[in-house]
Amino acid sequence: MEELRQKLNARASAPIDVVGLGECSVDEVWMVPSRPAWGAKLHASRREQLGGGQVASAMVAASRLGLSAAYLGAVGDDLGGKLVLEGLVAERVDVSRVRTVAGGATRSALILVDAESGERTVVEHLDRRVHIPHD
Repeated sequence: MEELRQKLNARASAPIDVVGLGECSVDEVWMVPSRPAWGAKLHASRREQLGGGQVASAMVAASRLGLSAAYLGAVGDDLGGKLVLEGLVAERVDVSRVRTVAGGATRSALILVDAESGERTVVEHLDRRVHIPHD
């Protein structure tokens, strides 16, 4: 483990190896005993709030593998945006080019995980104002 830590520290000043452009998210993951039927009431055995999104997660993976990674995307100026950016920075992902949208809501998802099968259902909320302009 110490050897890996030394390698990561040595790469801290290296140029960016990989850049990810896309979505990030605040994921609320709830473990439930079974897939809920509409109108049902279940007890969640566990819940966790995490930074997520496919591209942001891939940049974290790249950083953990020792690459210098940067994330390009957009967040709202809400608590969710702060959570996502702090998590990426803690994972040594460069977020200096992330667009912060005033009054915007960072993408979020409620993820219900069936404890027995591991299958998941995702319900997302997306503020269309929070995006990377492509003009």
